[in-house]
Amino acid sequence: LNPFLKKYLFPISGSDLEKLLPAAAISGSTSSSSSSNTVSITSLTTTNSSGYYKQGSEILIKAEFPSTVKIVGTPKFQLNNNGTASYSSGDGTNILVFSYIVQNGEDTTILDVADKTKLTLTVGQIQLSSGAMATSFNLASGGFSNSQTIIVIDTISPTISKIDSITSNGIYGSGQTISIQVSF
Repeated sequence: LNPFLKKYLFPISGSDLEKLLPAAAISGSTSSSSSSNTVSITSLTTTNSSGYYKQGSEILIKAEFPSTVKIVGTPKFQLNNNGTASYSSGDGTNILVFSYIVQNGEDTTILDVADKTKLTLTVGQIQLSSGAMATSFNLASGGFSNSQTIIVIDTISPTISKIDSITSNGIYGSGQTISIQVSF
């Protein structure tokens, strides 16, 4: 806020005001109060096994920080398939769990964060042990696909294009084999 407006709108002083407003609002600065150059997530992994996941599946992503963090709002971040992972649990610990529910059309051959060098929250904030609020974090270990877990998202239902039989036309009895070929 502008110092003039701060004086009239908030007749609260010093540390009380700082508790109510982010540092950027008090100083009048438009820059973010987070420092993406020094804040790192030490490990980003998934608890899911490698494999194919369809619409409605839940993927859990664990972000490990060097120290305890607190949640402000409901932090969310983008994945490389335009999906969104939302905060699920871990407030007050050094490991936060995010949940991603697969939606129709969010197909990808290897699911990961949108940027494997930096995780940027699109909503919410994370308060570091220092008290600073952050929305952007360096990824010390890259994205979670580096953890040897390969998650494939496939929401496209198979479509049968042709059904054929190579068995000759005729009358067949019980126990006889009729070969049928289904093409997708």
